Amino acid sequence: MRGTLVLARALVESGRQIDLTGLDAGAAALCAAITMLPIEAARPMLPSLVALLAELDGLGAALTPPDRIPEPAGGRSLILDMDGLLRAFGTLAALLIPLSLAARALRGGQRRRPGRRLGVTEVVAVDARRRLVLVRCDGKEVLLLTGGGQDAVLGWLPERSAP
Repeated sequence: MRGTLVLARALVESGRQIDLTGLDAGAAALCAAITMLPIEAARPMLPSLVALLAELDGLGAALTPPDRIPEPAGGRSLILDMDGLLRAFGTLAALLIPLSLAARALRGGQRRRPGRRLGVTEVVAVDARRRLVLVRCDGKEVLLLTGGGQDAVLGWLPERSAP
């Protein structure tokens, strides 16, 4: 997406018209994909997202030259030009991504739904490829090793006594 923004900005700065159809859908898909990642995997992407927002701001600035910005009548106005829309989208993304990552971290990455029999309790990275997954099923827990040449059930854990 950053490459698309860089190219669009270069085209605008050279005086050519561009079509931004689908940019908002692509950005929304990117935001949705990032919020689905585990917090450990999403955190290293923050510098790239900041760079992406900077490119978006640069494109917005290139789309509206300073001499073409109309003066508001009476001191207030709502101007919905491309620059305003891009800035609003960038600001919204800058707020929603950290908020959703923080909410997911506070939740512990778990989504509890009543009536569910199966759920992932915890996931721990063993190395770059393998993961230990603790799965809860009907109140019992099983430990799985995934990501190697073959996934394996390491065993059912004994039931924990109530604290």
